[in-house]
Amino acid sequence: MLSLLEQRVQICGDTYPALESLVRDLLDAVNKLCKEPHNPLGNALVSHLLEQHDMAPVLLLKERRHLSITEKYLEGALQAEGIVGVEVRAIVPGDLGDNCYPQLYVIGPAYWFPRHVFQAPRAGEIHIFSFSWLRDTIPVDGVFPAMLSRRGGAPTVRTAGGITAGQKETAVIEAEDIEPVHDWEHIRRSGLRRSNNSDIGHNEEIVEARAYLLEDGFAVFLDADEDHTVMTLNVRDHEHPDPERIKIRDLGPGSFILLRTEGSGDYIISVADAILGKEAERVRKMQREWKRRLREKLKEAGGDYTEIAIRLLDLGSSKANEVNLRNWISGRSIKPHDRADFDAIMRLVALEEKADEFWKAMVMIDSAHHRAGKHIRRRLLQKVKNVSTDELEQAGVMHFELDSADGGRLTAFRVIDKAPYTEKVPYHLLNVPFVWEE
Repeated sequence: MLSLLEQRVQICGDTYPALESLVRDLLDAVNKLCKEPHNPLGNALVSHLLEQHDMAPVLLLKERRHLSITEKYLEGALQAEGIVGVEVRAIVPGDLGDNCYPQLYVIGPAYWFPRHVFQAPRAGEIHIFSFSWLRDTIPVDGVFPAMLSRRGGAPTVRTAGGITAGQKETAVIEAEDIEPVHDWEHIRRSGLRRSNNSDIGHNEEIVEARAYLLEDGFAVFLDADEDHTVMTLNVRDHEHPDPERIKIRDLGPGSFILLRTEGSGDYIISVADAILGKEAERVRKMQREWKRRLREKLKEAGGDYTEIAIRLLDLGSSKANEVNLRNWISGRSIKPHDRADFDAIMRLVALEEKADEFWKAMVMIDSAHHRAGKHIRRRLLQKVKNVSTDELEQAGVMHFELDSADGGRLTAFRVIDKAPYTEKVPYHLLNVPFVWEE
């Protein structure tokens, strides 16, 4: 990291020479901080636990990747003080659930955490450990503020210099100004960089997508339509991870998404094609053909979805509208749910005489996809039965090796965050994880 910053300083010196000295001072400060052996925040926490004789402290952290190292540090620090047998547990807000604790130690400014942590507290006392040079706001105007530990009418705030309550004169930086943020533009560019225009067909579908930041320096573009589903591993209230498909709207920080990391494309399609056998090439060609013709009709209409939807309604469709039309055209869907809608499309694209043949082919594909999903879930269940939820939670990333016919390697990634906006990307980039860190 420091070497990367040094490279950036060189670039800064060439581009903005007037700022070079300031940036170098900043780099020197970062370098000094990295080598600093003292841990004032950790020392304050250890001192408090020694005073309280808390043998089972529960710490609340912002990011799950810090849990294991924090537990090990605190247990080691307490052992160094002659205290053994302490069971330290570190959690993130998503782990609170319906659990209740005698005391909860929040590590970092209150601003970094969801308001419900303080307004609907899961602990008799909440102690917030943060540096005194951070100006922080503690949201105690909730439903149960009396449950919070107080000093002078406000929750106890444990800082590196002791306990301060509302001493804003010591604060020099707003907590919100140093909240960890993600460079979504850089993540987007990293993902699009994988797209080689020479490999994209003239009719390559461009789709609306949202970037998701994953554990271990990875990211992925997922469909912006949050009604679409993805395969995940459910770690909540399970001894072993449980494979399940959920809607994208239910995918959030802390969720584990399963993505193919060996081979290319959607692993469901790969397994479905194996199930279809020799018929795969024929029926997939038919699937591409009617969708291509439908896209051509849309192009002829100047991209006016409403005009094409009206024409389909006139031809016998009952559910043609812009939303459904976008879904039918998409390579992610197989066919309309109702035969009447499909027949209307066949009339529009001059395939009416082959409507029965095309419908049977689409039913074959649909059935193969359902069988593929069930098959992969069974294989995953066999793989994850020897993996504990705790192992997956601590690792954040875990590979599952399946036979190539079953999709090859699937990797479970913990979701860190999602982009605040959507963007248009080539269809082949969906569901394919990529490294975004430089």
